[in-house]
Amino acid sequence: MYATHMYATHKCEQKTFRGDLFALSFAPSFTPSFASVLLSILSLLTPLTLLSHLQAPGGPTGRDGALADGSISSVFNRAVRHVWEFYCLEGIVEQAWEQDRDNFKVGEASQRGLSEHDGGVVGEEDLDDVLGDIEVAHKVMAGARAGRFIVDLLNWSGVAEAIAAFGGWKRLEGSAKLIKETGLEGIAVDEAHFVLLKDVKELKRRLVEGAGRAKGMERAAQNCLNDMWGRFKCGKVTKGGLRRNPGLGVIRQTLVEGNAELVYPGLGVPEDEDE
Repeated sequence: MYATHMYATHKCEQKTFRGDLFALSFAPSFTPSFASVLLSILSLLTPLTLLSHLQAPGGPTGRDGALADGSISSVFNRAVRHVWEFYCLEGIVEQAWEQDRDNFKVGEASQRGLSEHDGGVVGEEDLDDVLGDIEVAHKVMAGARAGRFIVDLLNWSGVAEAIAAFGGWKRLEGSAKLIKETGLEGIAVDEAHFVLLKDVKELKRRLVEGAGRAKGMERAAQNCLNDMWGRFKCGKVTKGGLRRNPGLGVIRQTLVEGNAELVYPGLGVPEDEDE
């Protein structure tokens, strides 16, 4: 099964929103209140950890907004979203991974690369397929790395005690369950990933048990992207080549910029605790 086909079918299945007046009136005010509970809990962890910026493997060192503001809540929210996107893809991606654990299968356009295209130009239809393959690979890599970050954070010294002192995850889990039960993830799609927090212990268990498989998929996705970089000669792009073949510039830019989404910080002891 090719990644291009995965791209066309990977979107999370959205439940039909039941549309009753209570839920509709509840939706606009619910997300901010949920976010405030999440922020309250995660703000407790700020004195316990230090987010240290890491360079994106094989890519730029630029920081996105979540990393730039240095807050655990921003990075945690981003990580949960990446894990959610990975789980939306997991079933289909795993089939491709089982076929070749070293490299994801991609569509014909991505396999051909630049040299075999007519006149060396990437057509519009081929471009869409190639970008779809790249997106799937990036989502797999981001999800695997996000999962490791979440587990590392939850296992960090003092985190469990701080959460317990706050009263545990109950308020947050209750709110996440309500998102699921009311079908709000079907209309508030930007917050749909919060449903993963309806049972934090179960989420952690799932991440730990699936870590080895996710790592293998991440490696296959990285190999896939490396091969595509070479097939499209992205390291040898000239201005003249870009003028003749603007699609190539889009492919190169997508590969490079996608690496920024793969950056996850490490955890360390705050400096004032070292003194």
